[in-house]
Amino acid sequence: MRVHFAMKTLWMSIGAALLLAALVACSSAETQDPQQPQAPAQAAPAAPAAQVQGQAPAEPEEPRAAVAAAPAAPAIPAPMAPQPTPKPAEPTTAMMDVITEGEGYGGALNLHRTQGPPAFDVARANGWVMVWNMSNERLLICDIDNLGPRGSNLTTFRAGNACPLAAITEQLIESWEIPNETTIIYRLKQGIHYADKTIVGQEDIVGQREVDAEDVALSLTRLQNVPRFLTGYWAFVNNVEATDKYTVQFNLNFFNANWKWLFGPGWYNSIYPRELVHQEKVNQWEYVTGTGPYLISDYEPDVGATYEKNPDYWGTTKIDGEEYQLPFTDSIRQVVIEDKASYLTAFRTGKLDLISALTPEERQDMLDTVDHELQEFLAPAVGGTKTLGMRVDMEPTSDIRVRKAISMGINWEDFHEKIFNNNSVRRYYLLVPEGWSTNLVTPFEELPQELVDGHTFNPEGAKALLAEAGYPDGFSATLDIANDEVSADMASVLVAYWKDIGLDIDINTTERAAFRSNLLKGGHSVIGLYPLADPPLAAIGIGSVNSTYNWSRWSPPGYEEKLVDTQQETDPNVLAEKVKELNIMHALGFHLMQMGVPFGYNMAHPWVGNWYGEVDLGHSLPLPIWARIQIDESMK
Repeated sequence: MRVHFAMKTLWMSIGAALLLAALVACSSAETQDPQQPQAPAQAAPAAPAAQVQGQAPAEPEEPRAAVAAAPAAPAIPAPMAPQPTPKPAEPTTAMMDVITEGEGYGGALNLHRTQGPPAFDVARANGWVMVWNMSNERLLICDIDNLGPRGSNLTTFRAGNACPLAAITEQLIESWEIPNETTIIYRLKQGIHYADKTIVGQEDIVGQREVDAEDVALSLTRLQNVPRFLTGYWAFVNNVEATDKYTVQFNLNFFNANWKWLFGPGWYNSIYPRELVHQEKVNQWEYVTGTGPYLISDYEPDVGATYEKNPDYWGTTKIDGEEYQLPFTDSIRQVVIEDKASYLTAFRTGKLDLISALTPEERQDMLDTVDHELQEFLAPAVGGTKTLGMRVDMEPTSDIRVRKAISMGINWEDFHEKIFNNNSVRRYYLLVPEGWSTNLVTPFEELPQELVDGHTFNPEGAKALLAEAGYPDGFSATLDIANDEVSADMASVLVAYWKDIGLDIDINTTERAAFRSNLLKGGHSVIGLYPLADPPLAAIGIGSVNSTYNWSRWSPPGYEEKLVDTQQETDPNVLAEKVKELNIMHALGFHLMQMGVPFGYNMAHPWVGNWYGEVDLGHSLPLPIWARIQIDESMK
């Protein structure tokens, strides 16, 4: 195989990176754990939504980011402006060019995950299941070819859950329409068939038949019946039905402005043949099949899986205006490497072809120790993002004065230096604009002074608030964290700050699965460091009283009604204003505070081509990215 390479220098200013990068807390990035989304329950509407005709509203045009200098605060340090300092190094990348048809094909892509799949049935609604699935596709996906780095750069796709509504396009469907406020209709593309499992020496119980609307209705109905979907994510859905062979109809209880995400690249919406369910084979890896670019051919628990190219795959991509059949590689080998030092070594020695979310120190170490040029891409190190949550249903944090005091007791500038080496961006609110629309959040210079003051280091002011709340000598409490390095580092720094304002905080560390289980059961302490990973319309719903993921139990009077009104809004400009309002309501509650988002780097060896650092096209959806990557085995 001969593959032609050309060197290109790709760079972007940090301002553009901030506007375009998707800075979220939990990612399905190649080296990170795919977390379950922190999505809201959908409350029943107070009144029917306005009628929608023809199509869903487009996302509002993204204005230029506006960042103002922080206002002066006498006698206390000025708050950090919501931008990273200093500017991270701008990576230089080498890309593979596909020159003529036939070049760039073949080879094997070597990836890793830190955990194996807990199941193979995608209706288990688990991110780990999704990232080990290379066969089942979605009805809608984020437009990698036209709206990412390969096209207009609307977003970088270098983190998970960060696809703007405007970037969502058709995959298994050819069109959609909304004839009224309680009906959405999808029309499937015709001629797309399930893969032939006999290619990889396995029994084929589907028969390479054409995907149809019955498959879609069954796949999504099984997902809808997952308990947290039935009462949460999909509570606005009455049922999904096949009205003919190629038409799927979503019958809604009420309209939800986030439908395009929920019925597309969002959570676990993969489509699979109904025979696997009827014959109870849907959770057996040997029978997994779909319309996608690869077929699983071998799997060994706690070791990894091998995937072979689907030679009959229907998908294509365009490079420099020329259309190419996908996938490019003949196979994918994805292995389990839990230990960070081990997977860093595996990349350094070329056993892994690419890696993501490296810290600046790890990046520099790679540049110093690898004896050939590496491709690198500036990216949010989303695994390092946490939110500080405080329960409003338990003392002492039920008092907002206590919650504000805890925030004001944090030396935010020192925190960003110690935790992120100032290679980070700070936010004063729950949502971040990167990867979505900047007009969904309030510009810094327009933030309420109360919010800015509450996020400004002021230990004397914090002590005064504690005394006013009835705690002149402080109090003792427990801070819950998962057993990851970032949480441990953050916790130790925070506890030291809080000691200076009279708080005696004990750190309670538990294994990640147990930590999450305790959260879901409501057994968590009054303070904790939690993951947060949602598009804006889902994140604001965390304040719903019905939300499984309302860790802080915050839902003030009037919020539920405003949330319902926002979720049913059909005008994109009005929607943006309503999201901004709810975002500020969240922030002024001082119950969930974003601790900052660090920058990192995605890297690849020079034999990796046609990759722009992307890691996810929705939620746990890297498959279309992997199908576009080329490997030049002769360079290894």
